[in-house]
Amino acid sequence: MPLPILQTSREPTRVDLLRHFQKTRRRLAEQLAEAEETDFGVLLANSEFSLLPESNCVLDARWDLQAISAVSDYFTQHNARCERWTLDACAPEMTLPLTQVLQQSGLVERTTRILHLKHSGRVAAADAAELQIIPARAGYRQMRELAQIVAEEARLSSPGVAQFVEAAERRLDDPHWDCLLVLRNAQAIASIAVLCVGDMGLIAGRLVRFADSTPILDRLLVSRALEVAARSMLRRVFVEVAIEETTFTAELAAFGFEEIGRAIHYEPPVSM
Repeated sequence: MPLPILQTSREPTRVDLLRHFQKTRRRLAEQLAEAEETDFGVLLANSEFSLLPESNCVLDARWDLQAISAVSDYFTQHNARCERWTLDACAPEMTLPLTQVLQQSGLVERTTRILHLKHSGRVAAADAAELQIIPARAGYRQMRELAQIVAEEARLSSPGVAQFVEAAERRLDDPHWDCLLVLRNAQAIASIAVLCVGDMGLIAGRLVRFADSTPILDRLLVSRALEVAARSMLRRVFVEVAIEETTFTAELAAFGFEEIGRAIHYEPPVSM
């Protein structure tokens, strides 16, 4: 008697997708700091980049009676300060007590959208006739110049600018980081990257000079990033966007990205 064929494959749930995203986000943070897994989240610290939240943070944070004191001890041991708590989007019921504690401590809440490429959109790539697109590894000088301009436009302190520039260059050492530069007249005006984590990818590293920020340029950046993802045969592609970046979010939606959740971050009120 033949055995029945069991159907084991299924469409991933929203929580499944959020877990995949968190895996790629952790890998992004590990470009700049070593991670330590705990019962209440993933701890990352690097005093070399002491002013950068992405390298001194708690990812996927959950409530635990020992969380606050343990995090304080961890960063003291690493001669650093926790610059960001990012709550676990997969288990919001486990974060409510922590949210209350972080709010009472004076940290500022910030929200980002988590987007997943649900289907291929039909937006044509922007005309790049006057622009040149090169691998960032072929333009280290231009990469540093772009990072410095973007950091200065964000009004970071001098030490913050220096760390931001060094971090942008450090990421290029990761062979799984495929970063592109957009040049106009041999000067970098924007960058975009795809971080490959197995068969999943995270679009990140989007830097754009303020004077050149347009929907057309964003469309070009996204289209080129998706070309990288296609060449890498990625099954899942994610991107995280600040809640106030509505124009960029709309461009992503036109390419087939859909919101699957939101990430809640808590940071000190004083910027770097």
